[in-house]
Amino acid sequence: MKKRNVAVMVGALTLSAVATVANAYEFGSSGWAQKPGIVLGAAAAAPPPGLYGFDQVFTYQSNLVGPGAPVNPGGASTGVKADVFAQGLLWVPGWNFLGATYDVVGVVPFISASVGPPMDANPSGMHNMFLANELS
Repeated sequence: MKKRNVAVMVGALTLSAVATVANAYEFGSSGWAQKPGIVLGAAAAAPPPGLYGFDQVFTYQSNLVGPGAPVNPGGASTGVKADVFAQGLLWVPGWNFLGATYDVVGVVPFISASVGPPMDANPSGMHNMFLANELS
């Protein structure tokens, strides 16, 4: 019994020494990946059978400041801008499986971003397509 307690204690200490910090953010904080008001996922109930289209559009402008931010000559902050458009389709064929309604949803986001000096990066294009088969 003592060997087991020692093994558990050694395992717990090793895990606590090796584990890294979880970077969790509250909704709306500066580290949050999505702008407030953007909805991800679908409602619990599927709409009536049909083909539905939807989109989400937003723009984001900010400055990188503080510890770890890029340093510009004269202390100027680095500007960041993102323009995002996501087009989605939802198809509900009217099929049922074990009492649940089947639907398919797909979303293709397009992004145009820019980061000012000293980085001067301007990536743009499609980004992480979402495709899901759902039962609701």
